[in-house]
Amino acid sequence: MGYDVAVYGSLSLPKKAMAEWRAGTADPGAHDDWGHLGGTDPTPHPIASALERMGALAELSEGDGKVTVEGLLSKDPYIDHARVWAAAFRAAAPLGGKGSLTFIAIEGARFGHRVEVTPKGSHVAELDEAGLGAADKSPEVARIKVKMDALLMEALADDPALAEMMGITLPSKKKASKKTATKKKTAKKKAARSRDELIAATREGKSKDRSKALTELAALDPRATESIALEWLQELDNDNWREAAMRTMNAIDLLPEIVQPEGIAILCREALRRGSTGVDDQIFHVLSRCAHPDTATIVASHITHEAIAESVGQTSDLLKVLANRGEVGDEAKIRSLVDDPEGWLALAKPWFLERGAEASYAQWLELLPSKARKVLEAAGLEA
Repeated sequence: MGYDVAVYGSLSLPKKAMAEWRAGTADPGAHDDWGHLGGTDPTPHPIASALERMGALAELSEGDGKVTVEGLLSKDPYIDHARVWAAAFRAAAPLGGKGSLTFIAIEGARFGHRVEVTPKGSHVAELDEAGLGAADKSPEVARIKVKMDALLMEALADDPALAEMMGITLPSKKKASKKTATKKKTAKKKAARSRDELIAATREGKSKDRSKALTELAALDPRATESIALEWLQELDNDNWREAAMRTMNAIDLLPEIVQPEGIAILCREALRRGSTGVDDQIFHVLSRCAHPDTATIVASHITHEAIAESVGQTSDLLKVLANRGEVGDEAKIRSLVDDPEGWLALAKPWFLERGAEASYAQWLELLPSKARKVLEAAGLEA
């Protein structure tokens, strides 16, 4: 199951030691008190590289002998980078460094760890319930949640139908007077951007603005548009997948037709893997309206035993995508879900039973076949 982890902290060093620290190595294998923090890969990394990755995935500031970080990681980046970042902080202890780095799950799970660094040494502590509560109420986590909500609202602003489907009320927009509207239109005409300006605008800034720039560029230079859309598709396999997914969702129909199926497949996979991030509903909405003729087949191919075991709810939403499109994709696969739901849920059953959720398992056992029947009916087939 997916989850999101807030990371925040600061580290102070004597100014004369900062360069030496940055030139050092973050070595998770140098410590044996990690507990359940992050993944178990002991590979050492240059601290400079760790900071570069930290800056790519979170907000990082450096200066006057101090490093501060604050951001949100989804499951895979957390597993890949938590120990490396913590090891980078811990490497400052022998140089007189002091500070802390906190990781706390804020959606999809309940756990947390804090790394404490002093000139005398460093250690990792797993947060108990009181510690989790205190961290969850911290101003750092509050800011991270506000930014996460703002990112979601920004994405929904151009899609009121999706906001309504998710039960989210968007701020009302005041109707502009004719005079104001005329001024805005004139300003827009004056502000028409050149090809080079639009290409530059697709490279940096907020996802919404980058997507808008790419759409404008499509009218001026389709070849450059395809090239940039391909770059975004490749970025979906990078760690900062949330930003990449936001952009690619808005650009999926601008991708060259030959690679659109790959983009659709990646969106399916990410929706299943990252189910608790607030982006999955948008991905399913995009898949529902995607113009590519093979969308249904690709969606259906991701409705597998493994997908159901990993994320039953997201598999259910993939079925909803097919029903909304009026397409069935792989008919044999959908019919087998109707006829043998227990076989389909075989891998997921232990997960439910380990958590004492027999009632939920029984509900999904009934719900998934009914959703599969709706897919067949929507496609004009007998269930």
